[in-house]
Amino acid sequence: MADLSEAIKNRLEDDGKLESIRSLLRAEVFKYFNSKVLDDAGKNGIETPKLNIVIDELVMEYLKFNGHIHTLNTFKGERQHAQKREEDVGPEIESLKCTFALKKDEGRFPLLYKIVQGILNKISLQKHVNKNNY
Repeated sequence: MADLSEAIKNRLEDDGKLESIRSLLRAEVFKYFNSKVLDDAGKNGIETPKLNIVIDELVMEYLKFNGHIHTLNTFKGERQHAQKREEDVGPEIESLKCTFALKKDEGRFPLLYKIVQGILNKISLQKHVNKNNY
């Protein structure tokens, strides 16, 4: 029996599926432990701030885009507000897209890229302005 178990484990490792199984298991364990925290939070009337949900959506989009599926599965299990969904923060996401002038052709990249690029551009512009003022 031990030989069969080892053979299955080796096959799953060779196929690259063992890490996926481990990731899903970690996500389920986090979900189980967090359910107690969520139950207590709900009983106490604690609601997750919308900003947390927006940031989580941006991070999940980034992880998915970059193929970090195991990390994404674990992250989803750790979220404190798993019952909330993207449509709860849709207006905020659309506002970010407008603020950072996200064009159609840039839509294939996660919004987080555009936000970081916008911040870096602003820092660069400020350095240029400060340099010319002195």
